[in-house]
Amino acid sequence: MRGNALAVWVVGGVIGLALGGCSHTWYQFELSQAERSHVDATKNALAATQSNPNALAQVVDLQGRRGAEALIAGMSTQSSGGDVQYERLSRVLYIAIMGDAEDPLAALNQDMTMAGARVAQRIAQSGLQQMGLGGIAAMVGVVGDDDGQRLREMSVSLQRGQPQTCGPFDVIVSYDAGILGHIQTSITDQDQTYQAWRQRVQAVHLVRFTCATSHMLTVMTRNRGEAGLRVIGWHFVTQAQWESMRPGLRRAFDLPE
Repeated sequence: MRGNALAVWVVGGVIGLALGGCSHTWYQFELSQAERSHVDATKNALAATQSNPNALAQVVDLQGRRGAEALIAGMSTQSSGGDVQYERLSRVLYIAIMGDAEDPLAALNQDMTMAGARVAQRIAQSGLQQMGLGGIAAMVGVVGDDDGQRLREMSVSLQRGQPQTCGPFDVIVSYDAGILGHIQTSITDQDQTYQAWRQRVQAVHLVRFTCATSHMLTVMTRNRGEAGLRVIGWHFVTQAQWESMRPGLRRAFDLPE
C-alpha cells in the first residue's frame, strides 16, 4: 500500500502499532521530485570525494552505518518472528554494508541469521561477550576498526567503482524509518550508536545508478535536521550480476508490477 511520503509517514506510525497482520508496504513510499533531486546531488557529492577524500566523511554517515550493522547483527541472535517487514529492511541495509567481494545475490537470498553472523565481526570486540556473540566472534573472526579505517576502505571501493561515471538512477524501494521503532533485539537494545541513529533517521532509500561499465546499488538516508541525504554504503555490480538480481528484487521487496 503506497502513497505520497507525507501520507505514509503519518499513517505508518499508527498502523505500525498492529504490525502482526500488516504488509510491510505500509512503510514503503514513493519519492517526491524534490527528494529525487537530493538523491542525484548526493551521488554527485560522493563522486566528488574521488579528488577530495577528506570530504567522504561529510557524505557518508559512519555512525548510521554502524547502527545498520548493529541491526543486522541483531538478526543473528534473535528471530524477526517471521515478519517480512523487518527482514526485508535488513536486506536493504545489508546491500549497503556487504563487502565488495561478496555475491550481491546473497543480499536477496541469504538467510538473515547467517548474514547477521557475518556482520557481527564488525561489531566492537569489547561488547561481543556481553551481547551474546562470543561464539559467533570466534567463528568468523573479530575485526576491530575505527572511522579512519572505514573511510579508507570506502575510498578504495569508490576508486574501483568510479561513481563519477554513474548517471541515470532508479529508486528501487524507500522505507519510512518509523519501522525501526518496532524492531527489538538483544543487540540493538544495548547499542547506543544504533539507538542514536534510530532517533534521527527518517527514511531509507535503495537506489540503483547506471554507470559506464557497471551499476551502483546505494543506500541513502534522510536524517532529522539535515538538509540533504547521507550515504550508508554501496555495492557495485556488473551488468551480468544486475540482470541476475532483477527478477528477485520484486519478490524480495514486494514491489509493484
